[in-house]
Amino acid sequence: MSNLSPELESAKQFHGHLGPYLALGLRLGRTLVAELKPRPHFGMEVSVRGPMAPPPRCVLDGLQLSSGCTFGKGNLSLAEGDHVVVTGANKDTGQSLTLDTNVGTLAEAARVMREQGDEAGALVVWLAGDEELFQRI
Repeated sequence: MSNLSPELESAKQFHGHLGPYLALGLRLGRTLVAELKPRPHFGMEVSVRGPMAPPPRCVLDGLQLSSGCTFGKGNLSLAEGDHVVVTGANKDTGQSLTLDTNVGTLAEAARVMREQGDEAGALVVWLAGDEELFQRI
């Protein structure tokens, strides 16, 4: 029996496992939706800059689940970058928000993941305060 929240369990089932970058995507998308208040599924565009290979690329699956933006609808995009930076834009109001992730927290999550497993690393991200996880720019 899993002790994961329903949101994490659902993400794990969708993605195939639960790691720090999946949890990061969930947190980032949830923050964008809460602050930009877009129409569900079609009212926001999200652009991601970050490494093109997993595990950082796994942030995309978390974003799809928590923001409603998807590659299929064309309102989620990815470009090469050094670390994960996400920008959401409300298509109706023009308001946007960029979240620049804290590489130190992600490095700590990776260390925990190596020592204790994927889910333990994901919980470092999931339980971190916003200020530990990203900076609003």
